Amino acid sequence: MQKKLFIGLLKSHRGIIGVSILAFLLSLTAIAVLVIPFDSYRLWNDPDYWINNPKTAAPFWTSYFGSKDFEHVSLDKNNAKITSEVSEGIRVDNFGFEINIQADDFPDDFMFFHSVNYGEIPPVLQIDITRPDNNTFTVYYSSLPTTSS
Repeated sequence: MQKKLFIGLLKSHRGIIGVSILAFLLSLTAIAVLVIPFDSYRLWNDPDYWINNPKTAAPFWTSYFGSKDFEHVSLDKNNAKITSEVSEGIRVDNFGFEINIQADDFPDDFMFFHSVNYGEIPPVLQIDITRPDNNTFTVYYSSLPTTSS
């Protein structure tokens, strides 16, 4: 019975296509188990990994098939131009990042992660954006929460 069914599948064009697709998918499964490192399964469920690779950020290769979207970029303190100055007892640290957007559209959003150690007086966090025409505007301004004693 099963042999007749298999022979019948191989005699029709649709049967050959179906068996070919199944064989291809089974081959991909076997190759994936052997080729993909085990560490990638751990990263798949790791929120710390995905915080730097958000699900709304399209992979870089999507720009090959249509409009050129802004590519996901992760910057840290090592990428910044850092300047510090003290005026009237107030220290101002400036972390400058230069990003050249070569895309058809602007980025949808951006995330800024910070870690700060401070005493009783909380610092103020201000994020400014300067456009190529030298217009600067503030997108975020807030004092950080006070430390609980």
